[in-house]
Amino acid sequence: MQSPPIELSNDVSSATVKVTFSAIALAASAASALKFSVLDANGEILSIAGVSPVTPTLPVVTSPTVGSTVAAELAGVGGSAQTFTFTAPAGFKLKFDASTAGNSNVALDDILVEQVIDPLFAPLAAPTGVTSNNVEKFSFTVAWGTVANAAGYEVWLDDAPIGICDTTSTNLTGLTAGTPYKVQVRAKGDNLHYGDSPLSSAITVTTQADAQKIDFTVTGAPEAPVYTGDPVAFTVTAENESTHAAAEVSFFGIAGATFAAATGAFAWTPTENDVGSNVATFTSGAYSTNVTIEVLSTSVTTNLFHETFAGCVTKWNNSAAMPANGTTNTTTYVVEDGWNFAHCYRGESGLKMGTENVFGTATTRAIVPTTPGTVSLSFRAAACLGKTGELTVTAAGGASWSQTVSLTAMTNAAEALPAGADYEFAYDIPVTDAFTLTFTPASGDGRMGVDDILVRQTTPARIVALPAPAPAFDETRTTVSSLVAEWTAVADAEGYGVRLLDAETGDVVQTIASQAATSATFTGLAAYHEYVASVRALGDGTATASSPWAQSAAARTSVDVNAPVFAASEGAGDAVMATAEKRFSVTATRDGDPVAVSYAGLAPAASGATWSSPWFSWTPTDADAGSYTARFTTDNGAYSTNIAFTVTARPALADPVVTNTVAGVKNASFLWDVVPQPRAASYAVRLWRGVADYRNPVCFEDFGDGGSMPDGWSGTDTEWYTKGGYESSRVKFVKDGATLVSKLHSAPVTNLTFHTRSSSTSATSTLKLYASTGGTGEQDWSFISSQTISTGVQSESFPDSLGYRRFKWVFAKGTGTLGLGDIAAAHEGASAIFTLGTAESAVDLGTSRSLDVSNLRAGRDYFLEVTVTGDDGTTTKSSVLRFATKPAHKATVFIVR
Repeated sequence: MQSPPIELSNDVSSATVKVTFSAIALAASAASALKFSVLDANGEILSIAGVSPVTPTLPVVTSPTVGSTVAAELAGVGGSAQTFTFTAPAGFKLKFDASTAGNSNVALDDILVEQVIDPLFAPLAAPTGVTSNNVEKFSFTVAWGTVANAAGYEVWLDDAPIGICDTTSTNLTGLTAGTPYKVQVRAKGDNLHYGDSPLSSAITVTTQADAQKIDFTVTGAPEAPVYTGDPVAFTVTAENESTHAAAEVSFFGIAGATFAAATGAFAWTPTENDVGSNVATFTSGAYSTNVTIEVLSTSVTTNLFHETFAGCVTKWNNSAAMPANGTTNTTTYVVEDGWNFAHCYRGESGLKMGTENVFGTATTRAIVPTTPGTVSLSFRAAACLGKTGELTVTAAGGASWSQTVSLTAMTNAAEALPAGADYEFAYDIPVTDAFTLTFTPASGDGRMGVDDILVRQTTPARIVALPAPAPAFDETRTTVSSLVAEWTAVADAEGYGVRLLDAETGDVVQTIASQAATSATFTGLAAYHEYVASVRALGDGTATASSPWAQSAAARTSVDVNAPVFAASEGAGDAVMATAEKRFSVTATRDGDPVAVSYAGLAPAASGATWSSPWFSWTPTDADAGSYTARFTTDNGAYSTNIAFTVTARPALADPVVTNTVAGVKNASFLWDVVPQPRAASYAVRLWRGVADYRNPVCFEDFGDGGSMPDGWSGTDTEWYTKGGYESSRVKFVKDGATLVSKLHSAPVTNLTFHTRSSSTSATSTLKLYASTGGTGEQDWSFISSQTISTGVQSESFPDSLGYRRFKWVFAKGTGTLGLGDIAAAHEGASAIFTLGTAESAVDLGTSRSLDVSNLRAGRDYFLEVTVTGDDGTTTKSSVLRFATKPAHKATVFIVR
């Protein structure tokens, strides 16, 4: 039940209102069977926290007294009226909905709507001292006293307002001679701090008498509005009231109209330019009369759908994280009921569809045309982030239409979609019934914006909407698999559209676009299942419009006594993660005897599923993420059952979590274990002693931009290496004999790694490595190695006893330049002891991902880092974990003499 529009007093656009109503539920389980909503003037539900929409708990009255009121029944159970206070716009409506509840027997009465007036918004005082003067045959002047804070004054003549003025007097003209008039005045408030005053006390003013009064006679003037193109004709004559002699009449006021003074014949054919009120004025001497003709357009344009996305922040889909500025949102954001978003988000440049290389879609709710015919579609669209691409718009359902458009790139995706021909698109679409629009990127990198989607339909103004039929099922003709719906004929209907809906889901099961008969038989239905028939009368689109859809009460097909009983193994409907096997059994029996079961496929279709009775098996991929229904049949498809389940995509590769690194520590070994990763393709572990962290090597990013070497480092004939994008980490040797000397390390280095970058595969230049215990003289350096430069990681290891704490690289120039960087030095034997998952040490850890590591040194600090590589090649690392092996036990030797 929906109220008419409710206007607010004092001409305000919004105000605080209080709504009170008495309501009770008339069934034991119907305590919350009523939904209360507040609508705006267009009938759209307003979202008001705690008020709309809400489902208030109603007191239950199981045995109401016949003839009693709702309020009395409510008081009888100790209940009270429902009260809601909120801010509402002018023209708001109230909606009470019990149609979706399981037991919707609700009694409702005593609905009271009150406007809460701000104390500051007090009405002004009524004007006093209303007087008249200058009274003549056709006019007089009225005056009154000033009212404090008045924004103006409204003059009322014979209980009707005739105008507003900002002075305390006005001259009233165009009156009738010898006629008494009732005059009142109202002070007008500013509708912000002060309200309008009551009307003043009335005075009566009688104009002077006129012995020569003229009486006009108008014959045949239209009383109702006329349409453009329809001829208008009537006569106007006049006579002297005293002598009854005919008086000459003149006409003015409507361009294009004609008037024959001799006969009084008025003639006019209005055009589209004349739509609205038109006043024809007829005069005779000092007297006149007016005829107002309302003109309507022969066509009317209706906005069927209009959506803008200004202010939308985030939206995505139900199953994936939204990659927008590092935030996630796994809840669908709905702009308007019925939209379906997949990979759509944000709103600065309209509705955005997709991210880089991810194509999204947006499908509107159903758009219902006024009548079958043509609708116009317009929208604005652009490619985001300076990209270009194509967008495909598709109309489906009651329309079959598609258009692909090339989009102009926006230079700034953070701005709103611009206006202009480059970004605006408009098309005409033939429609027969309710349809949806889908916006999908067709090419480009997937990032596009759409906004200001408008669907209009222009129909004849004279068109008359047909009344809706009243369908009902003929229960006498119900079978196990069929239902028959009937309805009475609707006058002037061109036919009937018919739908059969699933009463549980609301989905359309069968559709008949148009038929002449007033009954329909639906076959092939499920046994003992509820359905609803929906019918509308079809108009011709010129004189009549199709009626709204009307639904029947639900009806159930008969029980099938021969239907087998299906059974599925436990967990058949449970969700499964991609790459894991979904396996369950399906069996059927009839009267206790087994019945053969067949597998009929997945909906939506997907590949890879197998059936070996009674077992169903499927290992979905990440691309298969979504909701599925597996269908199984018996008796050559006569009977079926559905198993619904969901496939979830594997989560993104996360940092590995290492466990059991302390509990399993011994004096020379420890137990390593990592929590399994759903997307892991391989695991690798590094283990070292000391304090070095290989993830923080020495780089030279500040050296080449006018800066200096890292602290403690020095070099000769070196500069920034700028080849191949390695500026951030490399130093370059520019001529023969160039050197690079490291800082003095705090402890002997046992492992040294560095990365070289060659400018050519045929390079003949060499790089020599020297080490010292701390000195910098020529005699202090020990030669370590010499190698022809190449691209890759170089590594050297040294015993603790050598005590190497400083290193020097010397360049011997041949052909090719050299970049050197990512230099890492480790103390106390810091080197990877083993790596899992490589060809050199293919250790199969099974599902536990654990391994005993032995041959360690007792009583030493060790560091552990685990790297996991995903199936897409991405890698993540664990935190560096530190632990110490237990000290070695020393035996005590006893000597007995």
